[in-house]
Amino acid sequence: MTLLHLVSQQTMQNLLPLLAMRPSLVIQVRSSDERFRQAAEDLKAAVIAMRKQPGFHDLNPEFRDWDIGEATPGVDSSRRAVGEALAPWPQAVVNLTGGTKPMAIGAFLAAQSEGRPVLYCDTHQRRFTSMNDRQPLPSLPAFDDVATTLNVETVMAAHGIPISHWKFQTASAALTEFGRIAFELHIHHRSAFRDKLPASGKTYGESLRAHFRSENGSVPSKRSALQSLLESPLPTPPSEPVLAFLKAAESAGLLQRNHQGEFLPGCQPTRGDVQRVANLLGGSWLELYTLDLLQRAHPRFLDPHWSVEPSGSAEASFGETDLVCVDTAHAALRIISCKTSPKQALEHLTALSQRRRDLGGSHAKATLAVLEAGNNQPEQFEKWGRLLNVEVLVGTEIARRLSQP
Repeated sequence: MTLLHLVSQQTMQNLLPLLAMRPSLVIQVRSSDERFRQAAEDLKAAVIAMRKQPGFHDLNPEFRDWDIGEATPGVDSSRRAVGEALAPWPQAVVNLTGGTKPMAIGAFLAAQSEGRPVLYCDTHQRRFTSMNDRQPLPSLPAFDDVATTLNVETVMAAHGIPISHWKFQTASAALTEFGRIAFELHIHHRSAFRDKLPASGKTYGESLRAHFRSENGSVPSKRSALQSLLESPLPTPPSEPVLAFLKAAESAGLLQRNHQGEFLPGCQPTRGDVQRVANLLGGSWLELYTLDLLQRAHPRFLDPHWSVEPSGSAEASFGETDLVCVDTAHAALRIISCKTSPKQALEHLTALSQRRRDLGGSHAKATLAVLEAGNNQPEQFEKWGRLLNVEVLVGTEIARRLSQP
């Protein structure tokens, strides 16, 4: 089978029909704009990534690029180019979803003239639609059956970010369980974590932060200082909810106890290990809670990755992102940032909106998950989110929204 499609920077509308049809030949018709030469290469990289997936090991189509010869092709030049590209392949299917409107119209007219089936990949309605009543499409699997085969590596490769350019952390079941317990404790016993303690004038969270970090917010770098920190007990838990929080962290391997029953950091005296424990106790547990929700929501959300960031050798234009997964309802990447109480919220939302485009193109989705927004702030967050195309979830809304089919 042969598939002809129009190249654009939004590659999912071309990748999904390719995965559905599994053609032996793919003809990529594009303008002479260099951006689309790269987009055509990105699609090839996505196919290579997809080949690692069970059931796709034999996905190995031949690709042929067809340059229309114009930076902004019109209807006539597009029709002519598509007609020429189709001529040797009487069984070809034309996917006109990509490209510009003039390119799509030209491709449609050429396909009609040549008597070829025409496909439209509707990612909003989640279906493959035939656009030529006289030439039906070959039998194809359902859109959702194809969308649920995607993984993060493939979708990011389709948008120009190969696996060699990023890395992520893994979370054990014990860690995600710690995240779940921490969330429940903070939701149901908020005052135990928010109220200032008479003895110190700080909240328990502020006391924890002071245990690990200097006034400028940094963890010690010298090994002797790190060793001393690991031998110093954490502040005594002032209440049962805080004690339960520390016990959950102990069960996850983040803390340990000495002979007196006091809690100590349970890690090696390296800056990275200490910083990891400090971050997870200080609020990154919300990422683990959200990761657990995503894992339980399979196949609504697929292949969730935690703490995605550029690899050391990559010249990448994206920063660290708490969670990245495939949102099968939109056949797109979903970027999720988690904050217990975000400061500079507008700046954070703006950066998150840009990061979703950097990682997954303009069709990617973004979510800001917030433990609490403060008085009168949820409405403001949601207003900013709508303007920036970022979904904002606060408190128990996180589970309600991410658990929906």
